[in-house]
Amino acid sequence: MCLGPAEELAPLMDGVAALHPRPWRITVEAAAYDALPPGWAHEQATRWDWMLTRDQPAEPTPQVVEVGDRADLEALLDAGNPGSFARSDSPGIEAWLGVVEDDRLVAAGALNRQHDGTGQLRGITVLPSEERRGLGRLVSTALTRRALAGASGTASLGVYTDNAPAIRLYERLGYRTVHTFRSAVLS
Repeated sequence: MCLGPAEELAPLMDGVAALHPRPWRITVEAAAYDALPPGWAHEQATRWDWMLTRDQPAEPTPQVVEVGDRADLEALLDAGNPGSFARSDSPGIEAWLGVVEDDRLVAAGALNRQHDGTGQLRGITVLPSEERRGLGRLVSTALTRRALAGASGTASLGVYTDNAPAIRLYERLGYRTVHTFRSAVLS
C-alpha cells in the first residue's frame, strides 16, 4: 500500500523493489501510479475511491435486520457480487445487515470495525432480480448509521470508480472521496 505524492513515493518504492522485486498485490494512489517500479504496474489495475463520512443519515431503516446467520447469504453474494471481498466467514465482520422479503434475503452488506472504531461498509449486495428498488440505499443507510456509532464517529468504504450509481448513492448519504487508488494482484 503506497500513499503519498509520487515524488516522495518513487524512491521509497524503488527501495522496497530492491528487496522484493514483485509483491503479491499493490495498491497506490492513482496520481502516483506512474511512479511504480518496473514490474509493479499492471494494465488491469482497478481504480477505486476511498470514501468517508461523519454525517448521520436522517432516514431510519426498520426493514433492515441482522442477517449474518442466514444460510442464503453466500448465495446472495454469489448472485449479486461474486467478487466481494466480504464473505460470511470473513474475519473482523461486526455484523451483516440486510433485507428479507418472504423469507428470502434480497439485499445485504457487512460492517467491519477497524482498530480505531471506524466502521467500514463492505460487500453491499442486492439480488440482481431486485435491483432498482432502493434496497442498496436501505442497507447502506443502516450500515452507515451503525458504523457511525463506533468510537471514531466515522464510516468508510471503498467503491470502484466506474460504479457511478453507487458513488451517487454514497454521496447522498454524506460520503466524500478522500483518496483514489489503483490496485492489482501481480502474482
